[in-house]
Amino acid sequence: MNFGEIISEMANRIPQQQSSYIDPVDGIIGRWVNQGIRYTSMRHPWSFLRQQRAITFATNETTIDVPGEPIDPTGRLIVTTSTGTRRIPVIDRTTAERWLTGLNPGEPAFAVFQIEAPTTDPNAKTYQLRIYPQADVDYNLTLDGFFFLDPLTDESHDNRWTIDMPYLIMEWAMIRARQHRNEYQKTQVHEAAYEKMLMEQVRIDNQRQMEIISYLRPTLGGRDSRNSLTELDPYNRGSLSWW
Repeated sequence: MNFGEIISEMANRIPQQQSSYIDPVDGIIGRWVNQGIRYTSMRHPWSFLRQQRAITFATNETTIDVPGEPIDPTGRLIVTTSTGTRRIPVIDRTTAERWLTGLNPGEPAFAVFQIEAPTTDPNAKTYQLRIYPQADVDYNLTLDGFFFLDPLTDESHDNRWTIDMPYLIMEWAMIRARQHRNEYQKTQVHEAAYEKMLMEQVRIDNQRQMEIISYLRPTLGGRDSRNSLTELDPYNRGSLSWW
């Protein structure tokens, strides 16, 4: 399904909806669908949301915008130097400002995620990565984490959610529709259906990830399986308890 088809299906399910509901840009159904995608993105470390983003810090640079919007602001951060690669710990901003300010420029040792929201538009948030200490030369970093997909804005748009799990997203949108109409008993029915469908999709995604790990395991040179699994999935996330 694409965005327009989901909106049409939702419109058929909601009785007596206003025509403005189905506008793909400003319509309330489209907003519910995008809200459902965003909420569901945070319910599980979905394999298809894990991405690697390349970031370059130039000499004397300390802060840079992160491409995309990270779901988990403590992703795996790796720096490449002349001597190889290593992982950089991501720490909280308060600790960094208290203990790490005033360091001499050098190789990045710690990193902090921070969100900047302009006063003119608080919703236009910018996600930034700050390193300590200040870069003494150019450094290439790789951010390995989970990122939100871009919101759907056109009827022809689709993504992994609309293609692989359209009815899960529609079920969440139906929760919002019932709440909007103050139909609380029907809301509970859709909530139960959503949770049941979600658990099934989580099971499928976990199985997919384990199949990938099993396929790659022979290439790991016979190292301890626990360490191998941690390297392939450094977050060790396999259930809803992650959230």
